Amino acid sequence: MEIISKSSGRALCPTKNEAKVPRRKAKKMTRDDALAAVLAQNEGRHLGDLCGWSLSGTINQEEARRIADELGLGDDFQFPKLSPNSAYRRAVRKAVQSGARDEERYEAVKVEDTADKIVHSIVRKDVISKFSGTISLKDAGFQTEAQVAFNKRTQSLDMDKPHHIVEQVKYFYQELCVVFKPDDVRVAFQRAFNKWGGIRMLDSGGLWWVPAPYAERVRLWKEFMERTRNSTLILPVFDTQETVEGLRRMTEETIEGQLEKIKTQLLGFADREDTTRTSTLEARVQRFDELRDKAELYERLLGHNMASLKQQVAAAQRSLVESLRKIGA
Repeated sequence: MEIISKSSGRALCPTKNEAKVPRRKAKKMTRDDALAAVLAQNEGRHLGDLCGWSLSGTINQEEARRIADELGLGDDFQFPKLSPNSAYRRAVRKAVQSGARDEERYEAVKVEDTADKIVHSIVRKDVISKFSGTISLKDAGFQTEAQVAFNKRTQSLDMDKPHHIVEQVKYFYQELCVVFKPDDVRVAFQRAFNKWGGIRMLDSGGLWWVPAPYAERVRLWKEFMERTRNSTLILPVFDTQETVEGLRRMTEETIEGQLEKIKTQLLGFADREDTTRTSTLEARVQRFDELRDKAELYERLLGHNMASLKQQVAAAQRSLVESLRKIGA
């Protein structure tokens, strides 16, 4: 039965034929559409993005790598390769930190490291009384309470006696063999930021600027962080006189600082020429290529003449290549 409106004479409910007309589905916005929508709302050329983050908890290593690979970020991130050996060392440090109190703190002292095992003594520091003293009648006392060892062949842990710190070592070792800590994830994606021409905006703390050509990669990084239960902040940066001047200064200082760091490393290699591997020097040649590429990117993006810095990079690279030729001769 069809109900008719008295005022208009129109049916209030759809007829059978009308009900069959399919509704048009809204077009799903892609990641590119979302990025374009954000950038279209602002005047001025997009220079890049300020990227901040907050990390917490641990994440399974296989899960982190799988998500990064699904997003096409696996090669850029370069997650650390954590061996059982390194997991044990980290577990020892973490267990000792968890045993700290105001007047009692445990330390782990490595007493043996051979082809077969690594052994740590668990030492407790206490505040003790002494009979005389010009400053205080209190002093620090040290006592070994237990030992824990990592068997490199069986990748198992041994202890000489039950101890709560050793139990902590065992617990953390099992965990760290399969998970990444927040620092591991941070180091991985900061390698990507550096590869994308990014610069650290603060001496300490998490804030980077990543140039506009990598805007899509930055949004993929955001998706990775969300899927691994971490949070991010992305602030698009646009072309204003103040912004460009600040970025020019920061980029020039970044290139100069990285160049000086490589030069200092090469001087250190020269002092121990006989023990420096050719592969180590070849890696520095590649770093010079990366610095030159970064300088050219900043030059195009910010209209900043970096010819002098590029010449310095090229000269240092030529010197290193000549050193490599002499080693191979």
